[in-house]
Formats: sequence, C-alpha cells, structure tokens
Amino acid sequence: MNKTPYPDWVLSHKGKGVEIRHFKGRYYLYKISSFWDKEKQKTRKKTECLLGRILPEGLVDSKRRVSLSSLDNISVLEYGMSTYLYEQNADILSSLIKHFPSNGSCLFTLALLRLGYESPLKNMQFYYEHAYIKKLLPDIRIGKNQLSDLLKAVGNDRASISNCLQSLMGEASCLLVDQTHVLSLSEQMGCNRLGYNSQHDFAPQVNLLFLFSAEQKTPLYYRMLAGDIRETTALKMTLYESGLQDAIIIGDKGFYSQSNRENLQQAGLDYILPLRRNHTLCDYSSIEQGDKKQFSGYFLFEDRVIWYKKQVKDGQNILLFLDERLKNQEEKDYLSRIETSENYAEIQNEELNEGRAKDDNSDITIRHTDQEQADSKLDQPANGDTNQAKDKQTKETNPTYSIEKVL
Repeated sequence: MNKTPYPDWVLSHKGKGVEIRHFKGRYYLYKISSFWDKEKQKTRKKTECLLGRILPEGLVDSKRRVSLSSLDNISVLEYGMSTYLYEQNADILSSLIKHFPSNGSCLFTLALLRLGYESPLKNMQFYYEHAYIKKLLPDIRIGKNQLSDLLKAVGNDRASISNCLQSLMGEASCLLVDQTHVLSLSEQMGCNRLGYNSQHDFAPQVNLLFLFSAEQKTPLYYRMLAGDIRETTALKMTLYESGLQDAIIIGDKGFYSQSNRENLQQAGLDYILPLRRNHTLCDYSSIEQGDKKQFSGYFLFEDRVIWYKKQVKDGQNILLFLDERLKNQEEKDYLSRIETSENYAEIQNEELNEGRAKDDNSDITIRHTDQEQADSKLDQPANGDTNQAKDKQTKETNPTYSIEKVL
C-alpha cells in the first residue's frame, strides 16, 4: 500500500530522532529513540513524547512542552528569613551604607547569612546565590577571595566603625558592660596575646568588650582588645570612644576598680558595679546579729524575699543584700563538703591500716648477722688471725637475726 506523500512544509521538519505521523488529515511530530530488545533480538523503536502539531506556518508546540518551557525562568530561593531580616534591620543597613559606601550592602549580607546559616566565609557565595537577599541586594561579590580584602579594609577603618556604631546607639539610658575572650593561635594576628580569663586559661587570646542596651536588649558598641588587657583597664577608652552621655553603666564584678569608679564619675555617668563579698567597702557588722530591724527594707524577687541594707562609705552609696534561701543553700553545700571530706579522710585511714596489716602478714626472709664481728671491729687486737678464729666461733655459738620484708 502506497503511503500518501507528505507535503514539503511537513517534510521540512523531518530529522534525526524525530518522526512525522499523520492522523485524520493532521500532521504531528514525535520525538523517538531506539533500543535493543533482548527477547526478540532486534532493534525496536520507542516513542518518547509529542513535540507538537505541524502546520504550514510551522511547528506548534504541544501543551506539555509549553508548560515545561515556562519553567525555564523559574528559580527556587529561600525567602522568609532574608525578607524578614531585611525589613526589620533597615536602620542598620542604611547606617552601613552611609559609613561604608562601597561595602555597606556586602557587610549586611554577610551578617544575614552568618546569622541564618552559620556559614564560613568560603560558603557565603553559595548561600547568597540561593537566598532571596540576592534580589533585594543584587550584584554583591562575596567570594572567599574578595572577602579577605573586604574584611581587612573594614577592620583597619576604626573611625568609620565607631561612627557607625554611635549612630545606632540612639538614646540608650541603661547600658550593660561585659567582656568575653576568644582563644586564637594564629600567627597572623597582632592582638592575640598571652592573657588570663575566668577559665584560668593563659593561652593567646583576644578580648571583646561589649556595651548592651538594657531597654533594646541588643549590643550597641564593641571594642577588640589585646589578650593581655583586662576590662578594668579598657573601660575608660571604650566610654570615651563611644561618646556615651547620660547613661547608667551596669557591669559585673570584674569591672570594679578605683580607677574605673573615678573615670565614670569624671564622665558624669551613673553606674552600678557589684562588689566582691570580702571587699573592704562591705560592712556586715550591723546585720551579722540577725536582727531584721537592722535592714533598710525588703523586696520580692522570683518568689523570694530579699532584704537590703543601705550604707554610705567613702562617699559611695553601697547596698548589701541578703537572700536567706541562697544563704541556707550555701551553708548546706559548705557543711556537706566538710562531711564528705571527713568521710574521705576516714576511708583513707582505713585503707592505710588495711595495707599495714597486709604488710605484716607478708613473706619474710631471715638473715644471719654478726653482732660480735661488729663489736670486734671497734676494739680489734694486733693479731688478726686470733680475731678471725674468735669471729668464727661466735657465729657458730651466738647468732642474731634481722627481719626484712620481701617486696
């Protein structure tokens, strides 16, 4: 049976890997392939999919191809975190762009990706390409080679860093001061020096001094210090550099010193610094009697009654606090340790006595000693032969013994 010849406008679509089919006066183009049939031992044709309908005007893609082609320009990006942080921190972004015109957007993107993915610098470019932040802040180059130069340039520009942080401080009225340390054995840093911290670690380290806003609950200012500089020394310069005015400084026990107190007073700043319990400014004589009338008052804290005593010494207002629940707990802990240490000493004594008893029952050896020979050496006569004969007789008639442990 002769097949009806296809028109030229149909045959123009003929090629490798495709096949023209004719149904009810219409022409269709299919994608085909071939495979080897092991059972029939011959090559067979396989129809992959319909490419479209052939018209004199050209090939009209099938609905499936149209749907797939529309997906070519679709990309999947992380959206929620990027959008939220971008919108909630617009003030930080604007301040960064103002003080770092060339690198502000990049610094903001680095902070966002670091917060969201805890990513090392070498992976920043990957996360940037898969996050919606690249649509909000496009054309940012944060490859590992560019980041090294960026961080070096920004880190050396302390003036811009300080101005940027000051612009974000706003009207903070209550600031918390704290310092932490970061251990580093890097040989490329000049500020990681041998220091001391609360963990009794003397390894090379870097100290970071932070100022936090008690109202906003956010960090406002920081300084990076060499590992051998303690917080009591660095506080004065930090307060001067930050430009703080009319604020209350709250620190921990490590910040109190005579010089820090004077610096805060000269700066006109109010402060609250805790004292160690054995500090000379603490006078417990009026409250050691246990009479609650000696206290100035009390308040409730976490369902506990806290008694307080106001004192003035050396022109300083001092408040002593008594937490009876904490006091009883510490007393119990102290006595428990004493009891534990006494029990430990008794156990050690028992083990020592048992060891001595075992030693007394150990194997022994008996050695003959010559006491007479030792005595004779103190008063030896001129005739040596006579003494030798006497010594021999003494060994045979009057031996003594010494007992030694066999270990």
